[in-house]
This record gives sequence, C-alpha cells and structure tokens, in this order.
Amino acid sequence: MSPAAARPTVSVVVPARDDADELDRCLALLAAQSVAPLEVVVVDNASRDATAEVARRWGAVVVPEPRLGIPAAAAAGYDAARGDVIARLDADSRPGPHWVRSVVDSMTTDPAPDAVTGRPGLRRPTTKRRPGSFGTALAAGAPPRRLVDGGGDAHDRRRPTPGAGRGRLRRRRRCP
Repeated sequence: MSPAAARPTVSVVVPARDDADELDRCLALLAAQSVAPLEVVVVDNASRDATAEVARRWGAVVVPEPRLGIPAAAAAGYDAARGDVIARLDADSRPGPHWVRSVVDSMTTDPAPDAVTGRPGLRRPTTKRRPGSFGTALAAGAPPRRLVDGGGDAHDRRRPTPGAGRGRLRRRRRCP
C-alpha cells in the first residue's frame, strides 16, 4: 500500500486485441466508477482495428505487446502498472459502478489476503462471445503489489511485480 494513502491505489489492466467497440464500452464504465482507479492500462495486443485509439481517447495508458495472447498481454500490463493493486478486466467486461471500490474493499480486509477470487461488481455483457469473457476471477500477488483479476482466463494469473509477469499466484479466499 502507498505510504501516503490509507487505501491502496488501483491500476486496471485491460489486455485487448481487435476489441475497439467492446473496449469503448468497458472504458466508459470504468470512467464512471464511484472510486476512480489511479490509471487504466490497455495492452494493445497487435490490434488491427482502432483499439489503441479508443484507449487513448479515454485517457488510458497504452502499452503495445506484439506477442499474441492474453498471458503475454496481461504480463506486459502488470509490468507497466503503477498501482498498489492491479485489477484486470477483459475488454468485453462490464464493471458495475462500484467495481473499483469493491476491489479496494476486498484487498483491505484484516488480515489482507494474498489472493481473492470472485467477481464483485461485474455485470454480464449483453452478448457474451466466449465463456468467462465477463470476468470470473480475482487474484492477488505478494505485497506490496497485488493483482485483482476480473478476467475469466485461469491460465494468465501471474505475479504482478515488475519484471516478474510470469510467476504463479496462490489463491487464498473467496470474495463476497
């Protein structure tokens, strides 16, 4: 947790490839959060559409990742994130208005968990393109950086410390 803050800062990482329309909806919902994240990091995974432009229009940090796939893109986003807690969403996720707040609340219980699973504050999209696309998992890494994974892909839960995007995370407790 940041020494100057009583509550941790949150970076939201969104890996995306050719998802400009879905990303636009997701970023609109992130912009309307009751607790604003420190930053939104969109990882452009070699998109051929306007994904990066949409992200920049919403004020997101854009990180290019030429290696295709969610694991590589998510790891690049984790390495670029600056927040105490890293929350990950898919581009087609639909976070409710208090999603970031629920992430912070989940990560500040006493004792603070190493990992959290669940989907607090995520809403199912109106059209679901693939299983888990609306996000099903939350996970946290070792202090001082923590990861909250709102994406639905179990194979990309990585240790969110700079330069160590390929480590495994331990799952500890379910989120309400």
